[in-house]
Amino acid sequence: MHNRYLSVSNRFHFFLAIIFFIVVLNANVLFSQDKTSPLQQFWQAAQSGDLASVERAIEEKIDVNAKTEYGVTALSMASDHGHESIVALLIEKGADPNTKDRFYQISPVGWAVSRGHVGIVGRLIDAGATDLDTALGGAVGMKNEAMISKILGTKKASEKAMIASLRAAISMKSSSIEELLAKEMSDVAKAEARKEVPNAAMPSTPMVSPENAPKNVIELRDDFSFGSRNWPQFRGWMSRGVGSPTSTDGGAALPDTWDGESMENIAWKCSIPGLGTSSPIVWGDQVFITTAIRDGDTQGFRVGPYGDVESVASNGECRFLLMSISLSDGKEQWQKELNRAVPKVKRHAKSSHANPTPATDGKHVVASYAGEGVYCCNMQGDLIWSRDLGMLDSGWFYDKSYQWGFGSSPCIFEDLVILQCDCQEGSFITALDIRTGDERWRTPREEIPTWGSPVAFVADDGTPTVIVSGTKCTAAYHARTGAVLWQMGGFSEIVVPTPQVTRDLSILCSGYAPVRPIVALRHGARGILKLPSDKESDPSIAWSLERAGPYMPTPLIQNNKLYVLENSGILSCYALESGKQVFKQRVRSDIANAYTASPVALDGKLYLVSEAGLTFVVAMDAEGTVVSKNAIGESVLASPAIAKGLLLLRGEKHLFAIGKKS
Repeated sequence: MHNRYLSVSNRFHFFLAIIFFIVVLNANVLFSQDKTSPLQQFWQAAQSGDLASVERAIEEKIDVNAKTEYGVTALSMASDHGHESIVALLIEKGADPNTKDRFYQISPVGWAVSRGHVGIVGRLIDAGATDLDTALGGAVGMKNEAMISKILGTKKASEKAMIASLRAAISMKSSSIEELLAKEMSDVAKAEARKEVPNAAMPSTPMVSPENAPKNVIELRDDFSFGSRNWPQFRGWMSRGVGSPTSTDGGAALPDTWDGESMENIAWKCSIPGLGTSSPIVWGDQVFITTAIRDGDTQGFRVGPYGDVESVASNGECRFLLMSISLSDGKEQWQKELNRAVPKVKRHAKSSHANPTPATDGKHVVASYAGEGVYCCNMQGDLIWSRDLGMLDSGWFYDKSYQWGFGSSPCIFEDLVILQCDCQEGSFITALDIRTGDERWRTPREEIPTWGSPVAFVADDGTPTVIVSGTKCTAAYHARTGAVLWQMGGFSEIVVPTPQVTRDLSILCSGYAPVRPIVALRHGARGILKLPSDKESDPSIAWSLERAGPYMPTPLIQNNKLYVLENSGILSCYALESGKQVFKQRVRSDIANAYTASPVALDGKLYLVSEAGLTFVVAMDAEGTVVSKNAIGESVLASPAIAKGLLLLRGEKHLFAIGKKS
């Protein structure tokens, strides 16, 4: 089993989580930069199905069991990609059928099962593959009866795995698979499997400034519960996710209940063409949102608790739009087509070609489409400038052939547009002049793809600072020059949450298992820092937690508490000054069992929006009491926005304004 993440439990939902992890986490390799080495060519040939090149490499005495940086062999690559002739050749030449990579700890048969390659599974079994408990669990999760029969025919799956698999089949209501398994089990084992089978609930495996501040300088305040009347970037001012209290914002209190079907407590909804996961932003009466329209891309979003790495295949041109919508009545004010091109990279099933949230300072609106360009318009939609940042390919660090789509959003600081560009090759952070688009500075980053966004502010000592998250390079830069202030590595291999900032601390986190740190770092830190452990720390670090960071949602800070939402719907609250846990609870249901959107807060309540579009309203009290659950009838992957007593939710097809109708 996947022992770096979860172990088998007698409770079904733990086992099923393992099944889904193994089934969907399809892996190959993050290739080295040396494209000409014999090993590199050998691995590439095994991955691509080039039998002749594999044969030639073997004739030249290549080590068939040579491992990549992540411990992957050619046999695992060929098993994953379905190249049965290469699998047969490698086995014949002594490839180990039981080798496991160092990162996911999965054998070739695990990869073959995840792809449904029955023939390859058979060859690996005949060659002595022993990881049959994993194979059986994965085959049941895939509902692949031919593969299940092949594995059962070996008579080598353990009784424990058989019991767990039968429980899974019963929970999935798959009578044919249940019958297959039951034929191979003793009466005692069948009776054990049928005890207390729970409902299937599969957790996902595997974020301050007044508007009249001069030059849009973002200053930290003693009262950190302050919120902005406008919502000018991803999660509002400094990406904090906190709305301005309705008592001072001129809006009515947000209702606790709403319904997308009856339109109860929905002030308006506006149709949004195309597909996008970017969040809405607000300035005055204007709501800005980006979208990408591609006629050949009809799949939409595939939501739910899975970790599939596959890219969505689609063809044809894409139209990249910026839209302005009236906050007061939801009517479209204008739309601007900023580009029309075939996207340079593919998207993930939970992604789009319009992922980055735009940013505004009330005079300019900046929309980023990554490799398809960065564009700046005025508030009337007239294009001021555009800039090509080149190929920004963000995808799986483990195998560059899987492309997921760029996600980092721009932020505006003074007269600069700051963009974090972490991708497969040539990562960097840059600042563009908001008036002209000219590059003011660029700093290279030794980094793999990440999806967090920069946060800029002026620290108490007067240092203009921009903080970004990363795997190898979570860092702070001088916001006006790009000089590195401090840098820390050791975060998880996939980093999504955006840093959070208070007057004294930066909260840095990542949550791709098994590395899940939260670090509270003092702003005065400088130089190369080390991710803390139980045995050692750094005076710059106020506190840290080793296994508490979220994978996708960005945390939220208010009233000296840190709220952390996990993909699976586990909400934790920590004391900001110490990191001590205040509460931890499940905020999920059979429908709302996966979260991508980051939480937001208004008037002492949290709003947690699941991928299914069901929003939990949670009181920010000592227990995190759930006040209500409300559906809009569409999937939601974008983080909400708040303005003038309205909660703006971007569904797959519409933008909803939750609030009292005027």
